[in-house]
Amino acid sequence: MTQPSPPSLQLILIDGYVRPSIYNFHALSSIFGHDEAVRIVSRVVLRAWKQTPADTRPTVDVFTLHNFTRLWAIPGAWQHGLPPDYVAFLADPPVKHFNAPLYYGIDLVGRYIVDASLPIGYRGIPSTPFAPYSQISQQRYESILEHLDHMPIWFFERGPGGHRLGVPLETAVGGDVQMLNDVHELDDLRDKKSLKLKFNWPNYPSSEKQIRSPMHTLNRLVKLTAGAVRNFMHDSEGHKLDSALQQWSDIGTGPGEVNVGTVLLLGIHFVSDGAAMPLLATQEQE
Repeated sequence: MTQPSPPSLQLILIDGYVRPSIYNFHALSSIFGHDEAVRIVSRVVLRAWKQTPADTRPTVDVFTLHNFTRLWAIPGAWQHGLPPDYVAFLADPPVKHFNAPLYYGIDLVGRYIVDASLPIGYRGIPSTPFAPYSQISQQRYESILEHLDHMPIWFFERGPGGHRLGVPLETAVGGDVQMLNDVHELDDLRDKKSLKLKFNWPNYPSSEKQIRSPMHTLNRLVKLTAGAVRNFMHDSEGHKLDSALQQWSDIGTGPGEVNVGTVLLLGIHFVSDGAAMPLLATQEQE
């Protein structure tokens, strides 16, 4: 196993601003753990900083402080077209930093959503991040990280009482979902023929499903991803790695088990140019 390289000075500086803003009840921490969530968000900021024209680019700490915000400070944000209580990254209009959609408030400032609070009554389904080539060549793995768009693509459901993170899996499979930015086009997926979805569900064999084009609009991506998650859960039921181990994340139709009726599809996170991981939550059991 290769040893990871120490973080760059830029990532260390960014970490100091990002870490206090990412909470354990946010989706990324709930799924990947707090340290990994901070690493993901820090790489989001680093990518945007590097894409900013050098002649106008401030130091990385000044850039992070200016662009990295939390939306809970905006009262009634959902009424202004923004989901409330989310961590945001301000867009720099001359530069298209990320593939994810922008969200605009009444101030007409574009914001990317970096992380989000889980809806009340849900908990993230833990997952180990897929790390291509990390066991073979750390240099190759870090090269992938260097060029990867780390910004998660979140799925926000519209509702009369406000917007919320995540769409019910059963509803999403049928494509009958009212979403924010549902017709947003994902440029990086327009020319792709397929995308691998990686699954590292606790106590189940690692697996992958493939979705195929067209998948470049948000509503189409939601439907295809939901179908892949449903198929994975169906194929995995009854195939635990340790059949004697009982966990709240066990897949099944029995009391307290996770099934397609309890799962919320939160979004996806890219782990390589041709692969992503679904971000999932399930209803908390009493």
